[in-house]
Amino acid sequence: MDESALSVELFRLARDDSAVRLLSWQGVDGKGYFAADVRFKLPSGLRLEPDLIALSGQTVWLLELKVLHSESIADELKLELLRTELGDEQILAQLRTRTGVSLSDCAILLGIVYVEDDAPYADKCVAEVIHIHWTREAAQIATRTGFGGFLSSLIRKE
Repeated sequence: MDESALSVELFRLARDDSAVRLLSWQGVDGKGYFAADVRFKLPSGLRLEPDLIALSGQTVWLLELKVLHSESIADELKLELLRTELGDEQILAQLRTRTGVSLSDCAILLGIVYVEDDAPYADKCVAEVIHIHWTREAAQIATRTGFGGFLSSLIRKE
């Protein structure tokens, strides 16, 4: 599975699950025809956009998608920078402005979804980023009542 296929699969899972609200999707080709493509503006002027942003229950998931786990390190740092520079309240405020969705009392979780665990990178990973090994975890979606149930199960694991 390449990054484009992973991206489309997660987009469809989020879009088709009534327990999930798709807030933003950055298609690999950069063309967001099917969902908003939210870009966060940092105080430094830098703009960052997670690959997929979804609301499940009272949790907003900011997700980055990669084929190889080793390729995700820079994205973990990007997610950490986003949270450090903006803080959760400002992230939610910018999401509310760009999507029109009220996100009061929502928590934010950061995640990396990767297809292949090509090497042990635990010592380089950002502690607050949840790692989802898609090849191993994808089968759980049917048993967890869809994508929303799967995301909820990850919260309980933490």
